[in-house]
Amino acid sequence: MSSEQYEALAPFYRPLAKAREHFEMECSLVCSFLSRLRVGKEAHILDAACGTGDVVDLLHKAGYSNTRGIDGSATMISQASSLTHLSPFSLSICNWSELRNWWNRNGKYDLVFLLGNSIAHAEAPQIPSILKCVHAGLRNGGIFCVDQRNWSMDKEGVLRDSKPERRIPTLRDLTKGRPIQVGGKTFEVHDLCEHMDNIQKVTYRVRELTTLGEEPGWQMWCELSYSVFPLSTMRAWLVEAGFRDVQEWVTAPEEWSYREPWPYAVLVARKAD
Repeated sequence: MSSEQYEALAPFYRPLAKAREHFEMECSLVCSFLSRLRVGKEAHILDAACGTGDVVDLLHKAGYSNTRGIDGSATMISQASSLTHLSPFSLSICNWSELRNWWNRNGKYDLVFLLGNSIAHAEAPQIPSILKCVHAGLRNGGIFCVDQRNWSMDKEGVLRDSKPERRIPTLRDLTKGRPIQVGGKTFEVHDLCEHMDNIQKVTYRVRELTTLGEEPGWQMWCELSYSVFPLSTMRAWLVEAGFRDVQEWVTAPEEWSYREPWPYAVLVARKAD
């Protein structure tokens, strides 16, 4: 995925995610981590794909003052700075290629999140080295929480998403008939998913809705690609990176008040003491 395409979509990311309850679900998921893992308020926590900073803001308000967020999008970090009360120290721009240097400059962490299928933005050959960087950036006994789409192998040996609505090719209205507001204007956002070997290509289409009655055209297309690999491969990569006790996270009913489950499979791994 090119950084230019990611930046083009960034202004629509937050209102779209809020309309789909993505932030609320992610915050609930993180709260379940903190509770069941018994993470103390003094812990050093990193959201390694923080987007517009909602989880970082939540944790600061909950008393986890040693929480920081990084993201590869300058637009996302700018939005996070303007929409929250976080200090500039709490938010940084950091791409995958800069991750190791970032650890060296900023020290090690007790808990690292990489949620929202963010790891799949990297090309598959890059992912093992990214996981090794995360392992190196954790303190001994530290915990890493990462998620991805739950791809599984069908009878023909083809990887398929476990969610039937993601079968390809599928054009979806992401706003579900409830357009979003961006900069005082009203927009619809659709996506089209296609599979090519081990890549899922998602084309996002954005168009402004007018009040003049004419049929709106598409103002913007963004093509983002996601690496496709089964959960077993992610488990193997985590072990190869040095993690131990790799487990799939299952949210308890009392921890979840949403009609839909979190759309990704979550793995929790620990660095040895």
